[in-house]
Amino acid sequence: MSELIERDLEHGTEEWHSWRDRLCGASEAAVIMGQPAYYADMKTWEDLRVAKVGLADDPSEFAQRAFDHGHRKEEEVREYLGLPPAAFFERGSNSVSLDSWLEEEGHWWEIKSPIAKQGSKSRLMVAARKCERMLPKDALPAHLWWQLVQQRGVLQERGKLCSVVVWVNALDYTIVDIPVEELDPDWPALKSEWERFRAGGKQFVAPSEEWESLAPRWLAAKSVKEEADAELKDLRSRIISLGVGRASGVQVSMVEKKGSVDFKRLARGLFDGTDEEFDAYAEDFRKPASEYATVKEVADV
Repeated sequence: MSELIERDLEHGTEEWHSWRDRLCGASEAAVIMGQPAYYADMKTWEDLRVAKVGLADDPSEFAQRAFDHGHRKEEEVREYLGLPPAAFFERGSNSVSLDSWLEEEGHWWEIKSPIAKQGSKSRLMVAARKCERMLPKDALPAHLWWQLVQQRGVLQERGKLCSVVVWVNALDYTIVDIPVEELDPDWPALKSEWERFRAGGKQFVAPSEEWESLAPRWLAAKSVKEEADAELKDLRSRIISLGVGRASGVQVSMVEKKGSVDFKRLARGLFDGTDEEFDAYAEDFRKPASEYATVKEVADV
């Protein structure tokens, strides 16, 4: 087992950036697991490889604003809540930057501050307010979950308690704990994908030979369908423009559709409270999450 090493670094310095580029960081873990990072400029392994060798384009305006906002708020939160300073660890080829670390208790904090546009209505803040103490996996955005998985995986037995601070300002924040035992099962899969990435492997591989043989056939069928759909759309528009009628097996008629009721707007009008309170209240009526498969054409990476 690789040794856990703590580095004496200052966030944002050239030395800190060099350390991050050399290792596999926790904030990049979501990309390795096929999920976009919080700053959506980085979505694929190829994006990450380009960034690691210093050839990435400058961050988008949103990404830079999110970076600056988050880093500024971290110091504000530590000072206001009296939290310990940040800490930087590496084990093998993996690294973590902890926003706050208390060695004596093995307690680390991850500070998240939604940008002003989201504020109190961000998914994370709404979920945190609903939880009395523990925040489960299905309540967390993927980019945060995989970041925490790597933090626990690098710290291992030294990381005993994890807390997430969701902060808008000193009058609007919440702190919830993350059950660290739920992080452990996902670490082997994340570690394995990091190893494939470092070995120069492809991000996506076909599950079987049959799957790989069907893919080009699906692309060909999709192309035929798109051409047919375009022709159908054009013919439909032209025949409607010529008026209502019926002939040669085709009918054009006018149908009146009644408008639907905006039940969220109706409920909001009956609710006595702020928008933030209404959003939190409405979460109790959210239908269960569902999972479904999508098939789409993508660049081969």
